[in-house]
Amino acid sequence: MELTNNPLFSVIIPVYNASSYLDVAVQSIICQTIGFEEYIELILINDGSLDNSEEICLKYKQQYEDNIVYISQKNSGVSATRNRGLELARGKYIAFLDSDDYFSLNAFSMVNKYFSITLGFIDVAVIPVQNCNANTRMHYANDKFTTGTITVDLNNPKWSHVCTRVGQAFFLKDALADIQFDSSVSYFEDTLFINSILRKKMLLGVVTNCKYYYRVYDKDTNSVSLTNNAEKDSRFYIQTPKNVSLALLEKGDNALYFQFIALAEMRWRKFYCSFSPKTVLSDIQYQEYCDLNEKIMSAVTDEAICNFFLYNYWQKLFLLGEKYQKSMESELEFDSSSGNDLITFRGYPLCSPNRFSINLTDIRKEERQIIITGYIYAVLVQGLSVKVLCNDEEIPVTITSNAVNPYTNAHETTSFEYKCPKFSVTIPHTSKQKNIVFNLNINGEHYNELNIKYGNEVIIEQPGSDIRKMTKIHKNIILMNNEKMTVYPLNLINIFKLGIKFTRWSLKKENMKKILRKIKNTVIRKNGDKN
Repeated sequence: MELTNNPLFSVIIPVYNASSYLDVAVQSIICQTIGFEEYIELILINDGSLDNSEEICLKYKQQYEDNIVYISQKNSGVSATRNRGLELARGKYIAFLDSDDYFSLNAFSMVNKYFSITLGFIDVAVIPVQNCNANTRMHYANDKFTTGTITVDLNNPKWSHVCTRVGQAFFLKDALADIQFDSSVSYFEDTLFINSILRKKMLLGVVTNCKYYYRVYDKDTNSVSLTNNAEKDSRFYIQTPKNVSLALLEKGDNALYFQFIALAEMRWRKFYCSFSPKTVLSDIQYQEYCDLNEKIMSAVTDEAICNFFLYNYWQKLFLLGEKYQKSMESELEFDSSSGNDLITFRGYPLCSPNRFSINLTDIRKEERQIIITGYIYAVLVQGLSVKVLCNDEEIPVTITSNAVNPYTNAHETTSFEYKCPKFSVTIPHTSKQKNIVFNLNINGEHYNELNIKYGNEVIIEQPGSDIRKMTKIHKNIILMNNEKMTVYPLNLINIFKLGIKFTRWSLKKENMKKILRKIKNTVIRKNGDKN
């Protein structure tokens, strides 16, 4: 079949030193079930590659001359390259694909089916993102797809899901007449582009049962991913909040949806960078960065902060504290009036008490007693307590608020801290095995439980939780899986026993592969550090 004069889809791929994965990206377009030769135009723009990317592009151009447009240009950056592609595109619908990513083979069929139903009224439709390579989990922002294929009104205050990637989006070309990528924006340029289009109608198509595969790179390896190096670039801290977050807040009339966009952009800078902005910015730049954050926070409401699903309980408290420049602890309340127990801030829900957990910091055996210390992963609220049962007998618990803050990855520190309740319990030691149960209660209601069996070995279980994320025991030998931790006293006999167990485990074929993979990754990281 030959491509029609007006293709249904135009796919734009900016190509820069992409020889390692370019074949996979192109093949994911050629093999689309909708029919590549009849319905799809592929635009390959070589943005000054120094590897053999051009050779790969020309190979496909020669094979599919009627379907593929190939352009070679001096390096101009991804935004200018995408804009060049938009000038060339003839399709009714436009898609963008990064040269190291790829689509599921049914993606274009599913999107075409949706657009056919909406009859040209919807400008943008998005599909789920699946991480691949170094990380194979579903993307963190995929919760929007749990309700199936739908059309969403972005003015709905209950909709807190945001669109930040053009790769997962398909656009009606007629909607792009006056919109291009901003070449002055180096990071989150696709967030600015897609949301500049969405603000026109505030309607979004959500299409399920297909995927955009996003390649995630190990930070310790060299990659073509710009986001791996963004946190080392001053533009990430100045240009992005100014030209993306604040620009969208102003153009979007401060709609709740655009407040969520600003919070999503801020999330990485505030809580997940491995660098402090102070190490990247000059004193003048850092002051500008702080001023930009203050402007964003003044435009973001309590409702947006409390309802944005990508922030956890502690991050919301941190942002609220930053907004009002004081601790919000005294304004937290336990609300059970609606039938759904919640921790609230000024009437807005922050989290369910079921999110709280009991964390241990040490278990030590003295001559006639066992001393267990830990903290509750929660800010103190009225009525919070821990009840401890040892072989069904209640044991007194000492609780203070003098615990280290279990969370903040935020590099910008404030003059206040949120501290978790710290507890200590002393249990008489006998030769009989101890079954110790910690119950977390608020106003007499039970919310979480931690179980300990104490004999020759200590076995700790917290049902329904990943115990590796919440429990730290010092001065002992630890073995753990998702829901169970076993603590062995540190002595020669236990070291010998566990050495035998490990040897038997490691000799199994599947476990040997895990060990070799771990060694390989460690070597790569060390070599990367030297380079």
